[in-house]
Amino acid sequence: MQQTAHPTEYIERATLLNQINTALANVRSESDILAAIAPFASRFGPAQLLLHFVDTDEAGSPTQLRVVSTIGNPVLPNGQTFPVSEATLKLLEACTSHDANDQPAFFNDFDTDPRVADSARAIMHIWGMRSGIMLPLRTGKRWQALMGVTFAEARAITAEEHDIYTQLLPTLAAIVTTRRALLSAQEAKEEATLLYRLAGRVNSAVSHMEIVQAISILMPDADAAYLAIPDHTYTALAGNFSIVQMQMNGSQAGQVTEDSIPVAAFPITFTMRDNRLYVIEDVMMDPRVDPVSRTSLAEAMGMQATLACSFNPEDDLTRVLGGFGFRYAQPRAFSDGEKRLILAARELLMAAFDRIRLQRETELARRETEHARSRAEIVARVTSELARARDEAGILTALASLTSIPDGCYSSLHFASTDVDGNLGFQMKSNRHPGGKFADTSLTWFKVIFRASEWPGLHYIEQHPETILHVTGAEEMRAIFGDAAQKTLDLGWRTAIIIPLWADNVWYGAVQLLWMEEVVISDDLRQMIDTLRPVLFSVVTARQAIISAELARHEIEQRANELATVAKVSAAATTLLEEARLLQEFTALTRTHFAPHDITLYLADGTKHLRPVASVSDDPDDFLDVDGECLAARAMRERRGLISHQMVQELLTGMDNPQDATGLRTTSELAAPLVVRDSVIGVLLVRAPYGTTMGESQLRVMSTLADLIAVAIQNSRSYRQGKELAALQERTRLSRELHDSVSQALYGIALGATTARAQLDKDPALAKAPLDYVVSLTQAGLTEMRTLIFDLRPDSLEKEGLITALSKQGGLLEARHGIRIVSEMCDEPNLPLETKENLYRVAREALHNVMKHAQASTVVIRLEEDEDEVQLDIVDDGRGFDPNESFNGHLGLQSMRERMKAMGGQISITSEVGAGTHISVRLPL
Repeated sequence: MQQTAHPTEYIERATLLNQINTALANVRSESDILAAIAPFASRFGPAQLLLHFVDTDEAGSPTQLRVVSTIGNPVLPNGQTFPVSEATLKLLEACTSHDANDQPAFFNDFDTDPRVADSARAIMHIWGMRSGIMLPLRTGKRWQALMGVTFAEARAITAEEHDIYTQLLPTLAAIVTTRRALLSAQEAKEEATLLYRLAGRVNSAVSHMEIVQAISILMPDADAAYLAIPDHTYTALAGNFSIVQMQMNGSQAGQVTEDSIPVAAFPITFTMRDNRLYVIEDVMMDPRVDPVSRTSLAEAMGMQATLACSFNPEDDLTRVLGGFGFRYAQPRAFSDGEKRLILAARELLMAAFDRIRLQRETELARRETEHARSRAEIVARVTSELARARDEAGILTALASLTSIPDGCYSSLHFASTDVDGNLGFQMKSNRHPGGKFADTSLTWFKVIFRASEWPGLHYIEQHPETILHVTGAEEMRAIFGDAAQKTLDLGWRTAIIIPLWADNVWYGAVQLLWMEEVVISDDLRQMIDTLRPVLFSVVTARQAIISAELARHEIEQRANELATVAKVSAAATTLLEEARLLQEFTALTRTHFAPHDITLYLADGTKHLRPVASVSDDPDDFLDVDGECLAARAMRERRGLISHQMVQELLTGMDNPQDATGLRTTSELAAPLVVRDSVIGVLLVRAPYGTTMGESQLRVMSTLADLIAVAIQNSRSYRQGKELAALQERTRLSRELHDSVSQALYGIALGATTARAQLDKDPALAKAPLDYVVSLTQAGLTEMRTLIFDLRPDSLEKEGLITALSKQGGLLEARHGIRIVSEMCDEPNLPLETKENLYRVAREALHNVMKHAQASTVVIRLEEDEDEVQLDIVDDGRGFDPNESFNGHLGLQSMRERMKAMGGQISITSEVGAGTHISVRLPL
């Protein structure tokens, strides 16, 4: 309860109020307002006198306090601004909680007064305020200012202070309102003047740099003024911003720089795209600033506060056209006037921005037209050179004439192929080094097929066949290729362009441009490559068609050569009856006519193995397991020809760079079984050289060759078996002949000699008859022995001739068996000894069969010769036989046929049961 003042006190207070009001009536500035009440306030030892202007929003709610004047300890200097917090708002409400007119708020102790929030109390402690008086200066209900008188210690507010400040409150409110109106008018005039100056500078600006320099006059206390320009009009967080900014404070004041920053680093530009004005007074505390934008603004750009304006069209909030603003390195509050000024400058800057943008677009269009014309000329020239290219190297040379290809380019052309499993592969056909040097196509890495899945770049275009791959740098390679990028990096490549040649789901090839350094691929080069891609595709496919035609012609020649070889093998099979000579001839023919294929003939050895018996391979397998899974074993089990293609990985060497790489080589393997009747006696195995693929035509040729060889080997074996059987029969005959003739003669000689010896002791005259008997037997035995020896080796053929030999053979049979022999012989024929021997053997075999089986009484031996042939006939009048009947175990007739076939002759046998037999041999000269 306040005490009633003494009349003297009333007079003193009235005098004091009159003095203060007189001083207030003459104020010219905010500091004059505090100076007018300072004499009274100083009586009580205040720590500080403060005058804050209170800024409000459109609804009249306080938004910001600005320190406009202070007296005393300068804890809050002039110009300090801070937003109205909940604690500040609570304090303001304490000053306006009266039912009638506003009243000063008196605080004896901020620490204990419930009207003071804890957060405000803590700040007051920092500012050295323990008690104080707050004067709300309002017009009606709208805040104009807040005056404070604060003390460093808690104290009771006196009745005089209460009375004086209460009396002064209306006057102070009126003076502050008038002052603020005057300041607003001055500020509006200054704004108009500033905007007029800005208009002159902006209208004369011809670049973004000059616009930034022009707007720097709007906020002279800013750390930097900036202009944000998107690289295109966008509707999502993509692309980049060009930031043109001018430093306004510090050692680099006046410097203008331009940087490119990703839009994705500033999501706030999209989340706040419906704002024309961006007011961020504290980047770290503003809840509208997302974490990504906060990091980019505070850490990357050093921005803690900004006042900015966008150029976004109000009728299309999805488009971002850029904007301008001011950057502060510390948090800062912005006044309504500053916001109003920035918004007022927006329309002026938008017009200038559009004008410069249109000028730039016009200039860019002009330059683009020139570039387009230049590109068109280059593309036309390269197209002409591509059309004249005669080989793969010419294609790369034409492509290298693109003037915008960076130095150090390695270019290569690959043709596509697919294996039997559908795996896509690429085979290098030409490789051009920097400076125009071409790699030697005999190197290993030209002979292999690179499987697309094994190489990152090729695998990428396999998955994206319609996209030209452009990749620069290790980071981008890892982003596109993933873990597989390391393989490309290990080879030393840092930049790549890969052009897929693909159409209608068919792969034809690819062109690679590679650099071992990170190089910039210009937009011009990208566009020209994209334009040339159809031409490149057409030229490469035409080249492939030419190569295919050449390969087809070569294949036809090869097939003809192979068929000629088959014919020669067939001829050898019909004339060579010895297996060793047959295999030797087969090896010689295949080595000559099937090079460079590896060909090996395997024959069954009676076990589970196949052994090589003839080969033109440098390293044939020692044996093959017939139960194994190799192609040859499968072909034998399935009794049909098989062919297999596969890609085999190998180490590539001879590359110019120091890295080694792995590639894939194509191999083809063919197996054809050797089938005779129902038996498989072996297999023909053919391996094509690397990079060569065998097809069905080769399989048919090799299968035919295998059938011929199988028959020839079987005939050779039958011939050998026939010779062995004939030799056995000959030995048996000789044994029988020795037993029937010579052995009996020797027995008779022994018996006669024994008898003669016994007679010599008794009556020598009687010994003469036994001795004569012995002599006759000896003569007969000698004749028999000579005949047998002649059969073993008819040497007399060379000395005495075929006629004599046949005559002796007939005489022997006539003497031994009592059969009448009729000889009708021509003169000695002019034949090789081997031919005479074979004719003699046939005649002897025929006569032997007569003696053994025919029971004939007469045999005619006839030999005739004319200009074309020699004919031998053996005719008997025996019991005859059926020539179509088989005689198991008797190979005489077969032996005669084989002898004549080996000499190119013919033999005919005519016989009927009971009508004798006629054997006729005809041998061409």
